[in-house]
Amino acid sequence: MTIPPSAPRAVHRALILLIAVVVAAVAAEAQERALSIDEALALARTNSEAVRMKSLEVQKSSDRLVAARAHAFPSLILDASGSYLANPPAGITLKTGELGRITTPLGTLIIPPSDVVVMEGAEHTYFKANATLSQPLLTWGKIPNAIALAEREVAASGAELARQQRDIEKQVHAAYFGAQLAETSLPLLREMEEIGEAILRDRSSAFEAGASTRQDVLEAEAGLSSLSARLIGAEEARATALESLSLLTDAALDGTTLSTSFRASLPGLDEQALKAAAVKSSPELQGARERAAQARTKLSLEKGGAMLLPDLSLAVTLGVTGQKVPFASADWSDSWDWDLVVSLGTRANLFDAGASWAKIREAGRDVEGAALGIAQLEKAIGARVRTAVQQARQKRAAVEEARAKAALAEEQAKNARVSFENELATREEMNRAALGLLSARLAEAAAQHDLEAALEDIEYLTGERLGGT
Repeated sequence: MTIPPSAPRAVHRALILLIAVVVAAVAAEAQERALSIDEALALARTNSEAVRMKSLEVQKSSDRLVAARAHAFPSLILDASGSYLANPPAGITLKTGELGRITTPLGTLIIPPSDVVVMEGAEHTYFKANATLSQPLLTWGKIPNAIALAEREVAASGAELARQQRDIEKQVHAAYFGAQLAETSLPLLREMEEIGEAILRDRSSAFEAGASTRQDVLEAEAGLSSLSARLIGAEEARATALESLSLLTDAALDGTTLSTSFRASLPGLDEQALKAAAVKSSPELQGARERAAQARTKLSLEKGGAMLLPDLSLAVTLGVTGQKVPFASADWSDSWDWDLVVSLGTRANLFDAGASWAKIREAGRDVEGAALGIAQLEKAIGARVRTAVQQARQKRAAVEEARAKAALAEEQAKNARVSFENELATREEMNRAALGLLSARLAEAAAQHDLEAALEDIEYLTGERLGGT
């Protein structure tokens, strides 16, 4: 935008102020596009399709629980039908004199003296309706156990949802810090590539001047190719990690910066407390406990269906039947009848060749197997925590080692530069020392990434965020 020189100073100042406001707004927007690991985790919990699918499973199991509870209450069933008879049965009518005539001194007696309708002809229409109210009275615990089984299914679905959320959080963490490692590595690798190009130029010039061999040039080319390959690998790893993070969070990450850095320090790790927290909060263990409870409830349910245990139920049925269409004629109600039936019914399994007892034994073995599975899983969780703590401590030591090597490489690079400036070292020696420093910093970043991943393993097992900066 060009401001004419003839414009008043007030206009100039207003336009300059407007430009400053726009620049400040753009800068503020750029700052707002920073994404922390906590924000990424929150987005994934809300937007992840996998988490939403598990949430639907929880809702479905809740609906099944409502259906199971409904069996304990009375049910009312209406059964109604309307029929049309194309050729209804004809009625029976005795015509006048059809049964004969008897002559008496008083005269002739006609039998019958007039038409007599013995049975009226059927209507073309026929209607029927039954309303049955039924209530189970005794089921030997089958209904309460079915309700308890559905309740355990809801709890198991909730544990599966929690496990899915932890899995998503672990994937988000891996993608986030994978992208962060690539972001940290890219400028270092670009600088290393530039130094490799300078070394190649120096060796090529020396070869042309006869002060070096062709092998030296080829070695420089090979080294540069290796650096270029590492740079391309880091760029592709960054793109893949950001794409994974975008899919997991369902958010566009173009122009977004990752604001959370690696944790370089190791928080205090009380291994016994971590094991206790892992056992207490493990969704996998919670799911196993719910499955064990389901197995016990199923055992009770099977026992309720054993032989010689009769179920009792009460049924009240109100039925009405009729032929004439209601209100279509004055005498329509004459063709309608009603009845009320109260029934007390029972149903029992008298003989099934041992099938019910086999199901009871099978359910009992499921209970035993579930208990063994819980004990095995508790031991496995303790072993996983032990391994995760071991990895975290080792990775922390690796960070310290990489940090010390980086400090050494930095001092060597400074000395090489000073020596080069004082003509005590060659340019290539200075460049190689610079490459060593950059390589050490890359190793330090990789060690920090590995420590971050080890800490995440502990957080995945315990369900709690650890400290550390």
